[in-house]
Amino acid sequence: MLIAELKLFANDISTTSIEVQLYIYNRNFDTRLADAYKRNYESSLLLKQSQAEKIESLKNFFIFKVMSSDYSESELNVLKAAYDLIDKAYNSAEASMKTLKVAIDFYSECI
Repeated sequence: MLIAELKLFANDISTTSIEVQLYIYNRNFDTRLADAYKRNYESSLLLKQSQAEKIESLKNFFIFKVMSSDYSESELNVLKAAYDLIDKAYNSAEASMKTLKVAIDFYSECI
């Protein structure tokens, strides 16, 4: 469930970033729109922080489960793959946030 949330979050951020870039390309600048994008970015940062806290809790749970249970080698591989997949999804969301920040900053400078 968390991985799907992270993917949706990253896609939403990427879509917003593309939207901002299209406004820049078409030279469609508006101070109110820039302010709205900045507020959207700030709320996205809070959501990303919330996701990071969830991930940390989930990783601690994984570690606890591995240490407290007798899993087979294949079961441990599945847990490790899920653990790694969460990191990849979060990194994708982080990269999208960085791209959005650059686009918003550039858009604001063009006004």
